[in-house]
Amino acid sequence: MKLNQILLVVVSTAAIFTSCSKNDINNTAATTTTTPTATIAKIAPDGFNYSTAKNVTVNITALTNDNKGMSGVPMNIYSLNADGTLGNMVFTGLTDDNGAFSAIVTVPAYSDTLVIDPAYIGL
Repeated sequence: MKLNQILLVVVSTAAIFTSCSKNDINNTAATTTTTPTATIAKIAPDGFNYSTAKNVTVNITALTNDNKGMSGVPMNIYSLNADGTLGNMVFTGLTDDNGAFSAIVTVPAYSDTLVIDPAYIGL
């Protein structure tokens, strides 16, 4: 029994001293590093646009009954809600001396309809 206890103490002490030894960090010949090659899966198809907004060019000409340009006509551009009701105003501006109105409007990417409201009686 005493021999078993002595043997246990010797083995435990040996295990403690050998497990706590530091590796030689200067010995680079013993260790080799390999670079793992990772395969990255394609998340979206080529050409996919992650943008949630798009630019829309709007060109309008306000003309009188005899085809003359109307200057200074206020133009309001609204988005259209999914239920068909008028949404938020996304742009406002005035026509130039020739009655032309041009704008680049940023709208949500899902939007496919805009409402143009010329705030002028008769248009």
